[in-house]
Amino acid sequence: MRITGFNQFTGPDTREAIEALLKKGARAWVLDLRGNTGGPLRAARDVAGRFLEPIQPAFILQLDQPPQRREFFASRFGPRATGPLTVLVNTGTAGAAEAVAGALRIGRRAMLVGNKTAGHNQVLQLMPLPGGAGALVERGECLLPDGDGFGQRGVLPDVMLEANNGPVIWQRAWDTSAANPADDRVLQRAISLCLEKLGQPPQ
Repeated sequence: MRITGFNQFTGPDTREAIEALLKKGARAWVLDLRGNTGGPLRAARDVAGRFLEPIQPAFILQLDQPPQRREFFASRFGPRATGPLTVLVNTGTAGAAEAVAGALRIGRRAMLVGNKTAGHNQVLQLMPLPGGAGALVERGECLLPDGDGFGQRGVLPDVMLEANNGPVIWQRAWDTSAANPADDRVLQRAISLCLEKLGQPPQ
């Protein structure tokens, strides 16, 4: 599954995709978050929760004003994707997408493959202004379940592997997968890791 951003539809769409794949007999999973620049934390929590155990910690929201610490947990309800899981990340994986990747690894649920993520963990909120206008204001930062902040330094993958087009810079971070999945070496490495965990030879 490839998720390029989070919005109010991402959680339900992910749930439907997992249900459909489970009906087809899926036993291992690849979640592609390359070039995903984030979005609402609730949507990210819904995605992470499809792979975590019920009520397992997903991430922490540390607010500046007023000082407040809020924890997000996986939902009790809905289908869950069990079995081997690899998550693809790169320098374009930012914000809530980094939180999902980090939470799945800390929860001992996934291996990360690709490049170091962007390191953007600031939390922004749209505040209404007089006249119907709005402004983005910084409210705090997103932390991983163990309290670790990934701002600036990003999240390091378990398996470092450059994309087909070599080192990825920010401006081109969205364009990392090959047109033909068979030629996408990051994706193929992730599939091989899943097959190894299932006890099957790589294809």
